[in-house]
Amino acid sequence: MYECMFSHMADRMGTPYLQRTLNQQLTNHIRNTLPSFRNKLQSQLLAMEKEVDEYKNFRPDDPTRKTKAMMQSVNCSLDRLIFLMMMLIRII
Repeated sequence: MYECMFSHMADRMGTPYLQRTLNQQLTNHIRNTLPSFRNKLQSQLLAMEKEVDEYKNFRPDDPTRKTKAMMQSVNCSLDRLIFLMMMLIRII
C-alpha cells in the first residue's frame, strides 16, 4: 500500500540518495574553491621564496638585519597563524 503512495519520491529518499547528493555538493565545493586556494598557496610560496632569497645575504653581525629578520619572522608567524585559523573556521 505505502509503496504506491510514495513511489514518486523513492528516488529522493534513503542513504544512496543522500550519498549521491553529498558527494555532488562536496565535488562542487572543491571545484569552486580549489583555484583560489591554489592561487593563495602559490602567492605564499613566492613570498617565502623571496624571503629565502633575502636570507642568502644575511650577515648575523649587522644590527639592522637582526631587527628586520625578527620582524619578518614575527609577521610570517602571524600570517601562518591567521591562515591556520581560517582553515580551522572553514572546517568547523
